[in-house]
Amino acid sequence: MSEIPYYWGYPVQSSQRTLFEEDRDDVLLKLQVSLDTLEGWRGKGWISFDATQMKSLDEPEIWEIAFVRNIACSGLSDATIDILLSGLAKPYRYHPGRVAYNFAYGWVQSIYERHEVDVYEFFDEHFEDWVRHNAGEDDLYLLNSLIEILQSRVADIEITLLKSQSEDDGQ
Repeated sequence: MSEIPYYWGYPVQSSQRTLFEEDRDDVLLKLQVSLDTLEGWRGKGWISFDATQMKSLDEPEIWEIAFVRNIACSGLSDATIDILLSGLAKPYRYHPGRVAYNFAYGWVQSIYERHEVDVYEFFDEHFEDWVRHNAGEDDLYLLNSLIEILQSRVADIEITLLKSQSEDDGQ
């Protein structure tokens, strides 16, 4: 395998316990995994713990179940799944939303986490600069679309303000 690009890292297992474990049956219901299925995966060596003996689960076990569930539901054969999983250390307690298999690089993990962006802050910081310095001929359709959207919204707001003023004047 080639060296992975800078924007990916190698998968990291979770062992961090939390203060609030979750009820096992609630977790399985949320993940849409039956206890029998979980036991089947444990028999194949894909799950490291005996959930039948546990009343609650913590984040590492939840991640392990979700991670294995995602692979098991992929449509790949058990033999192929075994081959893919052989490239990872057990237990498979990897973030189910950040770890993926890349056919060029093997198992990778996104090093970037998605953060909620304040739209107004982003707009204030970037929009004017983009329009003035980066928008070009290829962006003409987008710019014209923005003009139409903005003009329509301004007209809607002006109508609402006029209605509100006339209602206030009528009282």
